Amino acid sequence: MLEGKYNYFARDKIYSEENFKLSREDKSFGNFVLTAQTMSRVASGEFLKVNVEYCYTAKFETKSIKVNRQMGPNESTEMVNVDHKTKTFDYIYTHNGKTQKFNYHFNNYVHLATPCFSTTMLMTQMKKIDPVHRTPYSVYTSPNIWEFKQEIFAQEMYVELQEIEPVDLEINGNQLNATHCKLLQVGESGTISKEGLDIYLSKYHGIPYLGHFSDGVTIKIERLKNYEANKVKLT
Repeated sequence: MLEGKYNYFARDKIYSEENFKLSREDKSFGNFVLTAQTMSRVASGEFLKVNVEYCYTAKFETKSIKVNRQMGPNESTEMVNVDHKTKTFDYIYTHNGKTQKFNYHFNNYVHLATPCFSTTMLMTQMKKIDPVHRTPYSVYTSPNIWEFKQEIFAQEMYVELQEIEPVDLEINGNQLNATHCKLLQVGESGTISKEGLDIYLSKYHGIPYLGHFSDGVTIKIERLKNYEANKVKLT
């Protein structure tokens, strides 16, 4: 269905890239599968590779999530498996042959923050952005990278629409229409951040075109191929 690539910039220099692909298990009725991979060189000179597989239904209900990290001899895997009948999901963390497993109940939807930008705003497809008010979301966050530190926890966030109509956006000479919104985090005291993160969404499953982050990092799409529309450039 879709295939694309992001470049990650810090001080106008590319330090990482992400390739992603959106496909469907069955051409007409199957679940959607968004796979993504990031590659970056860390301070030690080693390469960090992260693979994400995010599976969700035609109603944008999360079915499963897998995050695999590899750097030198280190490898860890996080998995989420959702049972919508019982309103529960399993979280499984594996590192060096040791596995931690937990079960959680949920009310409306399950969205896990992953290291890949392409999955960042999938929750806006599960729960649409309110055109007038800030829309609250509960996003599960994991501190477990190369060791198990603690159970995952839900972090409250808000998405605020900046313009009701799509805005014009130019990337690499391509004229795009994007939904401009801000992602606002909630602090420990319950205070909502004022600045937020500027994100520009495509019309394709909420996959972002562009993101500006508070630490000076910018993530920008380099290409997006829409195979269903038989196009091979940004659309």
